[in-house]
Amino acid sequence: MNLKFSLFSKLLASPPLQALSGLLAIAFLLLQAYNSTAVIDGSQLLVLSIFGQSQLLPWWICFLFGIACIVASLLVMLRINANHRFVDRSSYPFTVFLFIGLTSLPEFLLHPELLFTTFLGILVIYLLLEIYNQPSISGIIFKSAIICSFASLFYLPSIFLLLLILVSISIFRPFTLRNFLLVLIGFGLLYFYLYSLSYIFNWSLNFPDELNLQDGEFITNLFQKNNLGLLGMFVLALVSMANVFSMRQKLIVRQRNQLAVIFIAWLIYFGISLFSSFSDTLLMLLSLSSIFFLFFYHSIKKQWILDSLLIIIFIYNSFVSIFS
Repeated sequence: MNLKFSLFSKLLASPPLQALSGLLAIAFLLLQAYNSTAVIDGSQLLVLSIFGQSQLLPWWICFLFGIACIVASLLVMLRINANHRFVDRSSYPFTVFLFIGLTSLPEFLLHPELLFTTFLGILVIYLLLEIYNQPSISGIIFKSAIICSFASLFYLPSIFLLLLILVSISIFRPFTLRNFLLVLIGFGLLYFYLYSLSYIFNWSLNFPDELNLQDGEFITNLFQKNNLGLLGMFVLALVSMANVFSMRQKLIVRQRNQLAVIFIAWLIYFGISLFSSFSDTLLMLLSLSSIFFLFFYHSIKKQWILDSLLIIIFIYNSFVSIFS
């Protein structure tokens, strides 16, 4: 019996099978996008509507743009793990967790502008985690605030990234009025230029002017029959974060502080999801959870259990998609 479980564990943990799982998840997302063509044709990139020139885009353009944002976000998160050496071992579980998690709510592909803002949010986190080893952080703060400002043009709740920037500065450095002013100037600069150009050239700008946050009924939706796969990923994420918290004494101070920033970012986006559609923040929550899952995956001996759970979730998501 132990031999069988050992062989099963090695099979599930093999990189080719994990890579195949990721490819199957991408194929699943493509199928979902194709099946939802009528709805996706109504999606639009908000960058076009900012200048009053809204234009509907074909579903395949939305899909390719969305996949590009997902892959770019994945590569940045992998770079974060490599730069700061959170987990030096295989990153396959990170990738598989992310893509299988995305199959839990494939309608997120209907919002390519949200995927783009998620990528920008991950870039902000990437920059903030670099603060610890920089003699001067003015450039990092300024660039982070500008990216946050740019993201808010597409998705206004991204303005809450300003809170993450301020908290991160306080974690890595003593808080000063100069840094606070840099954040405000960096965030307001883009809006100042856009409003100035719109006045000079008489452009009609169409910025989102309200947060539109409301009761997203997150908890109710999470326990619906069709969302049990999403519930499973959510539970895995919570267990992974609890595991990392329990082993925090084994980490160096720098890693503890950086993981604290990642966790705070997760809390901010989870808070947004409570008052909006969960698909708005799905990519960000899964990307951040993947770091903790990678810790969890390599900290236990019976990794085949986690592999099996991910396969079951993927099969369940596929079953729901086909028969719903």
